[in-house]
Amino acid sequence: MSQTGRRVFGGRTSRIAAAAAAALLCTLLSACNSSYSELKSETEFPELVALEKSAATRPSRTIVVNATTVPAAPLHIALHETGWGNREHVLVLVHGVLSDSRTWRFLTGGVAGACDVVAVDLPGCGQSDHPEPASLSADAFAPQSLARMILAALREYLAQRKDNPRLTIAGHSNGGTIVLRMFGDEALRHDFADVLGRVDGIVLFAPVDVALEKSQPTFIMLRD
Repeated sequence: MSQTGRRVFGGRTSRIAAAAAAALLCTLLSACNSSYSELKSETEFPELVALEKSAATRPSRTIVVNATTVPAAPLHIALHETGWGNREHVLVLVHGVLSDSRTWRFLTGGVAGACDVVAVDLPGCGQSDHPEPASLSADAFAPQSLARMILAALREYLAQRKDNPRLTIAGHSNGGTIVLRMFGDEALRHDFADVLGRVDGIVLFAPVDVALEKSQPTFIMLRD
């Protein structure tokens, strides 16, 4: 077969693979929608209702802080604090994709009895700013960038407190990846040594552990 023939065949094969991937994705999403419709409401589980009520009895406040160092382009992140705000220990919670700080709503009530809890809304989620992606740099939502913004927000939060609490940082899914970047990125360790120096432990729930910047031809074709 000629070079031209091989290129055409390869392109056709790629298009077929992309179409098959799209069909599979649609099938999976359809199946998920059907399954979700059969799920019971959270209010039908006494244990979950009790946990949510426990959180509601704790003191709480929302702090919105600027998470960038660019005065002309501030980006505000919402930190939801549960507790009295003067405990010796603070548990910081970072949610994953397609979510917000409410991911942790069944956890905060019980934990806040022993420490203060700060649940973060990532940019574009919950009560944090929702900037247009086109107005930001290409890597604005990369794990390193999000880690930098969260650390900047925590620095502002700690500056508002009158004590010097220790921190434990927990992350779920992409939140786990962000937490890993806080400690794995040399520039972040240097720039936020004052914040990271307070951390005595991290907790990771199913952290994303993939090459996020790796080019996937099938996904690119689906996008285009």
